[in-house]
Amino acid sequence: MRGKLGFFAGKRYRVGETWTLSESNNDVGAAGGIAYGDGLFVLTAERLFTSTDGVTWITRSRPASQSDVTFTAVTYGNGLWIAGGFKAAESSTSVIATSADGITWTARTHGSVAEISDLAYGGGLYVAVDTIVGSATPMQTSPDGITWTSRSLPSSVTYGSVAYGGGLFVAAAPAATSNHIVTSADGITWTGRNVVGGAQMFLGSVGYGDGLWVVAGSQAGSSARIWTSSDAITWTARGNGDGFGTSAQGIAHGDGKFVVVGQGNGGSYITTSDDGTSWTSRTNPNSSELRGVAYGQGRFVASMFDQQGTSIPALVSA
Repeated sequence: MRGKLGFFAGKRYRVGETWTLSESNNDVGAAGGIAYGDGLFVLTAERLFTSTDGVTWITRSRPASQSDVTFTAVTYGNGLWIAGGFKAAESSTSVIATSADGITWTARTHGSVAEISDLAYGGGLYVAVDTIVGSATPMQTSPDGITWTSRSLPSSVTYGSVAYGGGLFVAAAPAATSNHIVTSADGITWTGRNVVGGAQMFLGSVGYGDGLWVVAGSQAGSSARIWTSSDAITWTARGNGDGFGTSAQGIAHGDGKFVVVGQGNGGSYITTSDDGTSWTSRTNPNSSELRGVAYGQGRFVASMFDQQGTSIPALVSA
């Protein structure tokens, strides 16, 4: 599918190729996860923020009992927003909040996942993962965002990123020599998979689009940064080049294009692909670390950990 054309400075460009800064919001500070659903972008940080276009962001109130929470992840599915994070004073205590509209949020009791790093929805189930090594409950699931159940994994590896697509959940590990990813058709029973046999892998993010799985990160002793698979079992290395940082933070797909964002190379990076095979680096107008990316309303929006003191929460490519 061909990407649509946009206009910037009198020139035609394709969505995902040219990026601009959003408007500032003094409440944001360090943005975390971002997701799109039902006409709305939701961005997480020490507070919660919403935007209809990715440019103008409105601060939303946290539940009163979660005034000391840093939200790190968010997802949307089945008419419900779920945001996850941890208490600032108790980094080993995870929290969940839910919202039907992204504006009014309700605190929920969550299990003992130490620190929620990512969330996904698919097949009638929400999945939460954390990256705390040795966590007793590194993965939990819920049918409604209220009642959560711990799930067993095939090894002691923790998984920091999770996505759903093509009837399958896939979670990626930030550091592992085996079981680099785990897959599940139902979110309950998980199977370990190796991206590269016997290799030390550092996978920061996983995403899906147009029948293709993409994981991004790095491999010890290799310049490979991105791997793709049609079934999440057999993987092919892509993107061996200097345009990729060593720490991927987010993957999104929309309008026939994959976008991967992260940090490395002395700053942050954006790279895009129409097919998952050939990847092109894009110019980032701000060197601050990018923490996530989402697609909606005909545009990509990347959340930004602002290190320049500008209070700018996001980059936009429309």
